[in-house]
Amino acid sequence: MSFYKSDATIQASKDITRAQKDVLSLLTSFAQQRGVAWPSYDLIMERCSIGSRTTVRKALKVLEDKRYITIKHGERDGARNKPNMYYIIRQEKSPTLQKSKQAPAIIMNSTVRNEIAGKEIREQITCLKACRNMLRKFGAMNSEIVVEIEKKLKVLTTELSKL
Repeated sequence: MSFYKSDATIQASKDITRAQKDVLSLLTSFAQQRGVAWPSYDLIMERCSIGSRTTVRKALKVLEDKRYITIKHGERDGARNKPNMYYIIRQEKSPTLQKSKQAPAIIMNSTVRNEIAGKEIREQITCLKACRNMLRKFGAMNSEIVVEIEKKLKVLTTELSKL
């Protein structure tokens, strides 16, 4: 069973254009069970009958802004770029959210979530803890900077727990 919207649900979406729906449908068809796809712009253009790379880029940007997908941009590998990775975000409406007319809850595969957000937050936490410990070691227990580091650690820990 896949964890993203069905093609019929995508096509019924009213907040995205036809080209954006086609791109999202293509990405979900490539993503299958893992929720990740990496087609080239040229392949997206061909399969979705889109005439320009700019249109593809704009469609992907809108889909990311509207939280249908998350994009991990490919890095440079010698003379070539590695492909972009497109993570499909599962969207479900809970009864509570439907009643309050809020946006749908976003639920991502835990592997994807950790790769995208958790890793960066954990790196920041590790760095801040090292700084805090170094400052404490040199007797700056109550300095303003230690207090600021503690505040930032609390915020990051809360963010991480929400993932």
